[in-house]
Amino acid sequence: MSKLSKNQSISNLIWLWQKSNQESGNTLIIAMSLGLLLIAATTAAIVSSTRNKTNVTATEASVQAVEVAELGVTRSHNFLAQNPEFALAPKPANPKWDASNAPILATTIPEGSYANTSGTKSTCGQVLALPTNQTAITEASSNSEFIFAQNVDNSDANKGSFEVLNYVLRKPNGQDSATTAEIIANNDSFGVGQVIGFGELTLRSNVPDPNSRSQVKVTIPLVKRQPDQIPFPGVWLSGQNTASAPSSLKADLMVTTCDNVNLNIEPGYDVIISSVTFPKLPAIPSGIPDLGTITNEIHLPRVNSSGVVTDTPDSNGIYHYVVDGINLSANQDLNIIPGYKVNLYLRGRIEPLPNSSVVIHECSNMTVNGKLYTCDSANPQNATSDGRTGYTNFNFKIFGYGHSGTPHATVNPSDANFGTNYSSTSPNNFPYVCLRGNGETMAFIFAPDYSVGVAGTGSNDGFQGALWVKKWVDAGTVSGCTSNTSQVAAVQTINAWSDVGLVPQNIPPLIDNISKWEREAVN
Repeated sequence: MSKLSKNQSISNLIWLWQKSNQESGNTLIIAMSLGLLLIAATTAAIVSSTRNKTNVTATEASVQAVEVAELGVTRSHNFLAQNPEFALAPKPANPKWDASNAPILATTIPEGSYANTSGTKSTCGQVLALPTNQTAITEASSNSEFIFAQNVDNSDANKGSFEVLNYVLRKPNGQDSATTAEIIANNDSFGVGQVIGFGELTLRSNVPDPNSRSQVKVTIPLVKRQPDQIPFPGVWLSGQNTASAPSSLKADLMVTTCDNVNLNIEPGYDVIISSVTFPKLPAIPSGIPDLGTITNEIHLPRVNSSGVVTDTPDSNGIYHYVVDGINLSANQDLNIIPGYKVNLYLRGRIEPLPNSSVVIHECSNMTVNGKLYTCDSANPQNATSDGRTGYTNFNFKIFGYGHSGTPHATVNPSDANFGTNYSSTSPNNFPYVCLRGNGETMAFIFAPDYSVGVAGTGSNDGFQGALWVKKWVDAGTVSGCTSNTSQVAAVQTINAWSDVGLVPQNIPPLIDNISKWEREAVN
């Protein structure tokens, strides 16, 4: 093999060097390209992962917003069920929904019955303060916040919030808008259990991180309620605007608020908080006997010298009488013969009676002008052969039409000028009924513009039945009717609306289950 020349060797070395440099450059380019591709792929993966995570988070937030809206609807529905007067109040037209009511709502007691389980007589406020009642009150009151923007959890705003945007009333067809007055009119004319209208509630929820919102509209049927679903009160006070005496009651007490109510409720009886109002007073029958002011001994129905009843009842066996007032003289009694139904239509007042005088209606034998009227105390409702219908405490009813200034709203227009107008500011110049602490009066008294008090200390549970008036007087308000007895002043022995033939007005509707649910575009 011949040797290469020096020039050939140098040329080969230059070629190899050039070749080596050329391949080294390609490798660098490839390496750089691969690096760029890896960077791009990694970036794309990161971007895709971030986008997916964002989409998942947004979806979760949207689901959470719907869940918050559902919770808001549930709380709103519960609030309306516990405070049904709001169900008749469109938002924002009715001031009940105004934000300025927030402090009021926080202290307003939800409607319902609150039992005195303390084992001792307690005032209205003390009954509400009992632990079992406070639990119910707190639970119901907390729902009232739904009217305004409310966090699901006040300790963590990130869990979301909701707010009622609107609440409107619809007619029973579910389409046409309705007013509060129209729904109330339906409540008067429709049958029990019928839908008198609908409440349509719009609510918006919000989840702040990320910001996601949901808006729903639900339809709630408003159903006419059975009157007997409202508890029957033994004592019903419609306007206790001054402090009452601390008399004791063996009765369920109905009020709108415990303010100024110092009456003591015996154990086992309830405080009823309700917005219902008095029924209408019955129309006064025409042509009935007018007895003027009763001052002397009398038996009703009236009798002849042989003790035989001479008055004529109506088709229901009721004897009706107009009286200007009851102001018995000493040793003179007003006696209701047991077994007869007697209605008194009172223009004026029942004055404090002498200790020796009482209004008597009870199941006991009574002799009138030599004639014996018996009453079977074991079976008092047994009818007798002499035209009597059998004894009940509500056989005797007193309806009071007196007023201060203008007739009470419960008075029918035809009777507007019937009751005495006590319009001056002189002492004791207002309509009142003074009960005897030691009497045996068993009756139903309904006098919507009257005050009531008790004369004497008594020990016989003097009044028994049911008593519906404006307020209970304080000691000294009515001269001779101080209500300062430590004994029981009234005992409830009438327990049903049907017993007295009357039902309250403004009975709130029954809030039925939601009938329609719609998601809406967020405003």
